[in-house]
Amino acid sequence: MRALQLNAPQQPPELREVPVPEPGPGEVVIKIAGSGACHSDLHIMEWPAEMLPFELPFTLGHENSGWIHE
Repeated sequence: MRALQLNAPQQPPELREVPVPEPGPGEVVIKIAGSGACHSDLHIMEWPAEMLPFELPFTLGHENSGWIHE
């Protein structure tokens, strides 16, 4: 599947192929029909490394719509 990922601080994100996640107990996989990048994604892209509260690469876009796939 494709994901828009931030791979380095303060650099443009890249559209990359990533593995399809496997659902754990009590989880589902959602097939995404659409995903939007919003202002919080733009802010994250501007942060220096010491401000990032997560490890890279980081998948951007958290306003998604879709259906249960698995």
